[in-house]
Amino acid sequence: MSIVRWGSSLAIGIDAIDAQHKQLVDIINRLHGLILERNDATLTKDMVSELSAYAVYHFSEEEAFMTSVQYDDIAAQQAAHLFYIDKVNEFSERIGRGEQHVLQEACEFLLDWLLEHIMVMDKALAAFVVRDEGDRRP
Repeated sequence: MSIVRWGSSLAIGIDAIDAQHKQLVDIINRLHGLILERNDATLTKDMVSELSAYAVYHFSEEEAFMTSVQYDDIAAQQAAHLFYIDKVNEFSERIGRGEQHVLQEACEFLLDWLLEHIMVMDKALAAFVVRDEGDRRP
């Protein structure tokens, strides 16, 4: 059972970033499924580790893209990315200590953060790219 479905409302119009966001949503949905099925802590910890690794990859790619387009709000994006990674690491440590009650909290945080980040910060990035491209037209 999916906690969120990928759709056009989440797309920012930058294909590579949209594909990566879709993958992050998929990982969160799989984590949610593990929670509902009450799978063992090892599977859940592995899923959180996968989410962390993919987020690091995605943030690196997204920040490289922002650098390439000379995005003027890259520092805020980097700070938000760092906050997300820190929280994922915190949740991973708590899960590793056997705090199973943290799973739902982690899933809710990860989903809420990602949706908010896409809808506000990444949509602002997309608007900047469109505006910048328009400024360069003759």
